[in-house]
Amino acid sequence: MKTFGAETMIEVLTSAQMRATEGAAMSSGRVTGLELMERAGQGVVESILAKWPTLAAAPDLAVVLCGPGNNGGDGFVIARLLAERGWEVACFFAGDAARLSDDARANYDRWAAMGQVRPWADLGAALRGWGDDYHPALWIDAVFGTGLSRAVTGEIAEGFRALSVWPADLAHAEGGKWVAVDLPSGLDADTGQSHLTQDARIFYDLTVSFHRAKLGHHLTVGPDLCGELVIADIGITTPCPQAVRLSEPRRSLLKGGLRRVTHKYSHGHALILGGPAGKTGAARLAARAALRAGAGLVTIAVPRDAMSEYATHETAVMLVPCDTPEDLAAIVEDKRYDSLCIGPAFGVDRAAAFLPTVFAAERFTVIDADALTALASDATLMRALHPLCVLTPHGGEFARLFPDLIDHPSKIIATEEAATRIGCTVLYKGRDTVIAAPYRQTVLNAATYENATPWLATAGAGDVLAGIITGIKDVETAAWLHTAAARHFGAGLIAEDLPEALPAVFRDLGL
Repeated sequence: MKTFGAETMIEVLTSAQMRATEGAAMSSGRVTGLELMERAGQGVVESILAKWPTLAAAPDLAVVLCGPGNNGGDGFVIARLLAERGWEVACFFAGDAARLSDDARANYDRWAAMGQVRPWADLGAALRGWGDDYHPALWIDAVFGTGLSRAVTGEIAEGFRALSVWPADLAHAEGGKWVAVDLPSGLDADTGQSHLTQDARIFYDLTVSFHRAKLGHHLTVGPDLCGELVIADIGITTPCPQAVRLSEPRRSLLKGGLRRVTHKYSHGHALILGGPAGKTGAARLAARAALRAGAGLVTIAVPRDAMSEYATHETAVMLVPCDTPEDLAAIVEDKRYDSLCIGPAFGVDRAAAFLPTVFAAERFTVIDADALTALASDATLMRALHPLCVLTPHGGEFARLFPDLIDHPSKIIATEEAATRIGCTVLYKGRDTVIAAPYRQTVLNAATYENATPWLATAGAGDVLAGIITGIKDVETAAWLHTAAARHFGAGLIAEDLPEALPAVFRDLGL
């Protein structure tokens, strides 16, 4: 995500929060709605010409699609500004001018004074008229923006279906650029789900939004549709403390953990519960990650018959025999063990047997993989969770834990409800990882746009994340580091590479 004309901010807003922020700015008298609309249109045009400088030097045909709300008002501003730069502009309007807001109507009238407003119903004929030999250089979608929360049907849906079949393929092939104003039409600003059917969706080269990114830009299909995301500054300075934040590393925490100015125990002793013989890799990945992330010491509690298998691979990581919950209870009598991790390749039945002892230890506890499956099948165990627990489910595990929440349209709300229900932190994995905890601001760790890391979809990557969390005991920072390590290594990544990439990430942070 790039910011045009301002520093990137970590707030990510819902549609209601954006409306409230705009309303507060206008109520203060610092800016009018008409001025905000003008700035939005300017931000789109400037972002387009910054991305594609050749378009500034060689004006061509631009098709501007305007909708019935204020997003359409932005579109009329864009049409006017492009025409003033020498562009030929074909403007199609899906709405009734008499029902536009005062600001949108003012910009409709300004454009109508210099160019034609063509009805949406003429779009199909225009597409047929352009044919295969003539392709507009620029397509601007300003039909629906932040406020849309319903299915797109009827004439507008048919228009997008025609657009997706004809210009999307040919225009991209011939160099035509698709730009969404605020959001791709049909994209829900809060959930990232599309209200257009799949055959009517368009994949954009550029999306220009205003003031702050919206949740929908990062969730579900949002990143697939938006292309590059640019946030244009429209002069709003009102903060929104209730907003979800994009994740960021806590440098002070990392600095304290990595610069061992006292002794190793002052930086934590992580205990990873290891799986049986033949399934030792997951715990070893978690342990290595915990050590690289900054834990002063890391120990794996391992079955006695797997001790030699673990010992063959580990040097800096220590081992302690542990066959039963009673063995674990004796181990954690040592209070220097300040964090625990249970689950990676541990076995579901074993996890069910060990979890009561884990909870009784009342340490910072990461519950992952097999331990999540065990937890989901036992309501008594679910009730035993305490505030120091962190659950790290992927989609399938979340469905087992919270079957009534898995189909919620908002991943943010579903994760927040889950965390409130069980009274501890939930990290719901994905490229749009959501971190929620009772009484704390929700965080979105978005591996999207320039932060995309598709190669993280590899066996063992989740075990490494569990280990990083266990090692530094800060969920947001751990999620950020996990993504940053993958981004630093790049394509070809396997799970073993992630812990070894962490030192380079720390150096980039100036640590």
